[in-house]
Amino acid sequence: MNLSKKTPRGFTLIELLVVIAIIAILAAMLLPALASAKRRAQVANCLSNMKQSGTALAMYFQDFNDWCPPGPNAVTPSMGLTQGQMPVYGSNTKTYKWLPYYLAPFLALPDVSKIPANTNALVKVFCCPAYANAIGNLSNGGGGRSGDNPIADNYWADYNQPNGVGSYTVTQPGGSTVYMAMLKAAYPNASGWLPFGKESNYGPMKLNQISAAGVPLSEFWEIGDYDLQAVGTGGDKYDLAITPLHIKIRDFCYFDGHAGNRQVPPGGLYDQ
Repeated sequence: MNLSKKTPRGFTLIELLVVIAIIAILAAMLLPALASAKRRAQVANCLSNMKQSGTALAMYFQDFNDWCPPGPNAVTPSMGLTQGQMPVYGSNTKTYKWLPYYLAPFLALPDVSKIPANTNALVKVFCCPAYANAIGNLSNGGGGRSGDNPIADNYWADYNQPNGVGSYTVTQPGGSTVYMAMLKAAYPNASGWLPFGKESNYGPMKLNQISAAGVPLSEFWEIGDYDLQAVGTGGDKYDLAITPLHIKIRDFCYFDGHAGNRQVPPGGLYDQ
């Protein structure tokens, strides 16, 4: 009996092209969903960072009789915090102008005396998870783009810039807003009205001064996402994200300790 062997049949070129086309279509459908899920996760992690930072700041308020950092004994050259914040602290007096220096003891981080000279410790909860997405879209502080990757060297190159910043800032209204107008009306003879003061200009305020001016602590933010659109070209800094890190929203921690987000307003400037 003569049995003929059948040759296994492979895929034709057309069949392979159909399969590849189907895979491409599925990928095109899934990738935006995956990207959206990643952004939502980054927003959630950012809010968690804000909440932890806010809790540490609440403990600072309690220990320092409601004073905002750098506290009642702020002296030159610090006096107040700078608007361009960095997520590091160390023994160098340069770090005295950044909020993480004051939060570190309440975040169970190493005491500043334990940090070797000429090095800094990174405060991870003061770093937005979406900041990595902005690499290549960071400002050089002069209208162009920075080639730096702050995450790669724990912000060391950024630290050595005269105006280097990270992804978060402290209260920094982009213009004359309703709450700043209330503070100015309540304290017309003050040197300034930013709650954390202003570096080399004036010192910080107390929480009861803010609330006495009628400003609701639950609506006035203390820590927020930071980008060039929020402050305008006059607030340009080195390694500042050029566009909002979460695209259409910004995350904030408020003076009552809660964290939340707000839509980026038309024009992009901070609106309160």
